[in-house]
Amino acid sequence: MTMDAPIPPFTVAICTINRLPFLKRAVEGALRQLEAYPKAQLWVIDNGSSDGTQDYLAGLVAQSDRVHWAHEPRRGEYYTRAAAIERATGAFLVFLDDDAAPREGWLRGMVEFLAKDDSVGVVGCCVDPEWSVAPPAWMSRRHFDTLVANPIEGQPFATAFPAFPPGISLAIRLNDCARLYTAPSRRNGYVLSRVYGDVEAATPELLGGGDTDLCEIYAQNGFKVVMAPQLRVLHHVPAARLTRDWFRRKFRGDGISRIRLLRVTGRPVLGEHGWHVLVAYPFVWLLYALVRTLPFGRLCATLEGLTAKAEGAWHELLRGPKVPQLPYRSDASSNAHRP
Repeated sequence: MTMDAPIPPFTVAICTINRLPFLKRAVEGALRQLEAYPKAQLWVIDNGSSDGTQDYLAGLVAQSDRVHWAHEPRRGEYYTRAAAIERATGAFLVFLDDDAAPREGWLRGMVEFLAKDDSVGVVGCCVDPEWSVAPPAWMSRRHFDTLVANPIEGQPFATAFPAFPPGISLAIRLNDCARLYTAPSRRNGYVLSRVYGDVEAATPELLGGGDTDLCEIYAQNGFKVVMAPQLRVLHHVPAARLTRDWFRRKFRGDGISRIRLLRVTGRPVLGEHGWHVLVAYPFVWLLYALVRTLPFGRLCATLEGLTAKAEGAWHELLRGPKVPQLPYRSDASSNAHRP
């Protein structure tokens, strides 16, 4: 580690679709913190907005030669992130969700982690929820975790599959690991993460896994994936995500995503990270059947979510599409880190 390493040029990227009011806040927050780095760039990747986003971005580009934007026609978070990686310049790329607002010191901390320690490949930060309405009383710790709205404290620590930092904001080292993420093996038909909808929760399955996939590439190439709780962003939580129906669908999507991630990473579905989700199904189903007649509270809500997650896992195991194992090692890379 080099304690006084200078910050090289880097890129900040925001991927968006039809969230113009939040996008403006994210862009303004990023640009304020970018003032300290005159050689850094901001890219906004639009996934097909129809709410005036493109006019807004065109105006930004006309005002500043460090702001750029591009249209990505293929719908989905993966494709916009891949487009950002392909356009990024410099040593690092810092992702920020379009409905997130950076706290003071966020950008400096993210890039300093990468600049000071070349064994770190990915840095994540903590997420503070910004509630659009008060969360319901029945929300349990598991519900908050599902929303990535359970802020933690403490010192930075290394993470491992599948508990990598939340993808709301990640900083990555631009090397062959990033290029592997955008390679044809993934670009030709990505099997993780859901496709963006024009309205909240428009897609039938709320799948995830793209962030885990990205972090796992770095981890398998010997880089550390670090969670830095002292670095924080504010994340908007819309009312549509605070309903029983949304949580049932999100837990079910988490179960599907877990089995699919195990398959694409080459891990056994009945191994360390999958067996407990599958084996738990009859037990949580029975407990939920016993308590669902009671007034709906945290216990019932937790069991409802766990049942949905186990159902999703079993559905993916028995009826899910055949997914290929993806490549994770970049053995030919001259800038992959080896412990």
